[in-house]
Amino acid sequence: MFIEKIQPLVELSTALIAPLVALLGLYIAFQQYKTHKMKLKSDLFDRRYALFECVHDFVVAVAKRNGVDQSQRDKFIAGTKGAEFLFDDEIKAYVDEIWTRSVDANAWVEDGNVQSNDQNLVPHEKWFNTQLRTINSKFEKYMSLSH
Repeated sequence: MFIEKIQPLVELSTALIAPLVALLGLYIAFQQYKTHKMKLKSDLFDRRYALFECVHDFVVAVAKRNGVDQSQRDKFIAGTKGAEFLFDDEIKAYVDEIWTRSVDANAWVEDGNVQSNDQNLVPHEKWFNTQLRTINSKFEKYMSLSH
């Protein structure tokens, strides 16, 4: 008699087990998807930040030290490789402009081309000093995990 009273409850529980397991599986899959997506964003941020640091360090070297040596040039070239894949065309053009202006300024310390009184360097020095204040804003929209 007791078994007959709980029989509908047992049948209902048995019928609900499969959908509950399916819903649990969907929930776990969705959580894994969100975790994977956040990991991808985190990895992208790490790569973008490394490139930003490389560009920033190079600008500081040119602006503050009146020139860069071969190791700093090599580090800049290696560190900015692939910028077009991590950022849009605006940042790629900015990185290229930094390189071009550093070349135009003849900012190679070992070549002996850097002279503090050289009037040809003044516009480049001003430009690089301005970049020290504006570089963060150029990269800002890419430096969040929501991008």
